[in-house]
Amino acid sequence: ADLKLKSRDGSNARHWAERFHHHDIAAQIDLVEVQVAQAEALEETKAALAKYQLEADPSQVDCKMVQRLLKVVCEGQAEGAVLVFLPGWFQITRLQELILGCPVLSAKLNKTL
Repeated sequence: ADLKLKSRDGSNARHWAERFHHHDIAAQIDLVEVQVAQAEALEETKAALAKYQLEADPSQVDCKMVQRLLKVVCEGQAEGAVLVFLPGWFQITRLQELILGCPVLSAKLNKTL
């Protein structure tokens, strides 16, 4: 079934399954919808990564990307630590500025100090 198709009243396959008391089928449709959303998100991530790799200078440290990655890691973890190796003082101070300028990261940093 095409999960995106809707009848005139706006009902989709899941609604019809529920309407006719096919709860097991409705649950399967829910599962497939989650899997489709995950697959679409993965494809978007792959496309974004490929675009980034084409545009990024491999000889430079992208401190903004490191900051965004740290934010994602910190948002998903209650506790823990991350060790980041950087090649020089400029990159270290630049990343520190970005961390302190990010409410999520600076709050986590303040909790650990």
